[in-house]
Amino acid sequence: ALVATPAATLTEEVLPTGDVSGSASICEGSSTTLTFSLTGTGPYDVDYSDGTNTFSLSSIANGATVSVSPGSTTSYSVTRVADLGTSGPCLATSLGSAAVVTVVSNPVITSFPSSKSVCSGSGTSFSVLASGTSLGYQWFLNGTPISGGAIYGGSFTSPTLTISNVSGLGGSNYSVVVTEQTAPGCALV
Repeated sequence: ALVATPAATLTEEVLPTGDVSGSASICEGSSTTLTFSLTGTGPYDVDYSDGTNTFSLSSIANGATVSVSPGSTTSYSVTRVADLGTSGPCLATSLGSAAVVTVVSNPVITSFPSSKSVCSGSGTSFSVLASGTSLGYQWFLNGTPISGGAIYGGSFTSPTLTISNVSGLGGSNYSVVVTEQTAPGCALV
């Protein structure tokens, strides 16, 4: 008579999936957070790439995050997911789309406002010269934003601040914040 061996069980383990999210616009020199969405048993070993370099994360959970601060617009994508909770460990065959971090350049100020000495009762102006894509300006008097006043003639949001009469303003300090208005609004004082 033939004798059967003990039964061997075949277990099919579900393949993990991996995705990264966190597309954002950031100012030059800033950082943002990428979040990893992973399915399976976990924990996971994950590789992700910025198109040039590959980075490895070990034994992370679904929802893990990393902070990135690229110098230029960069696309981040998951390149490998190993589910350590499976006996394989099983490798993902489905990897999501990339997270794109757009880096917006700060405005460049090429000429700062210059100090002035003006006779009482006269007018004057302060100017700033800056370059960028879409610039906005906010002038300040002694650290407080200028929001009106007849002596400024409504020019407190342009590259030139015009003062029609300096009487009583001696010793005042004027400064300007130049903002790149392309989201997220990068500013330089």
